[in-house]
Amino acid sequence: MRPRILLVDDDSHNLYLLAKIVRPYGRVETAMDGKKAIALFKEGLERGDRFHILFLDIIMPGLSGREVLRVIRDHESIWMDLEDMPTTVVMASGITEKEVIQQSLKEGSEFFMTKPFRVEQVRRIMDQLGLEAESAD
Repeated sequence: MRPRILLVDDDSHNLYLLAKIVRPYGRVETAMDGKKAIALFKEGLERGDRFHILFLDIIMPGLSGREVLRVIRDHESIWMDLEDMPTTVVMASGITEKEVIQQSLKEGSEFFMTKPFRVEQVRRIMDQLGLEAESAD
């Protein structure tokens, strides 16, 4: 089964671009704010069709990506079995200071990606996760 991937960014252009890059790797859904992302994530856990990968913008109005990540990790601890792998989180930001990157990794993301999104950057992450893009027929 193809992995389920959630993309969260408050910029519709960024979401469109990232979705286009990521779609060959799995089943993609998008959210433009933290509340919707949390609702989609929780719904997936409850239905037994969880998200495997989450691309999460750090700076968003309302709930920041960091706040969303904390809530998602809490939901995982409640809904998932201990042997289940947690969702792989890729935090994204246009801010490239070392402290921001280190803080994102410390808070529970596995990867950090700079914006604007670049195809080779996303492909490198997907390769590290052992995912191959399906070819368009």
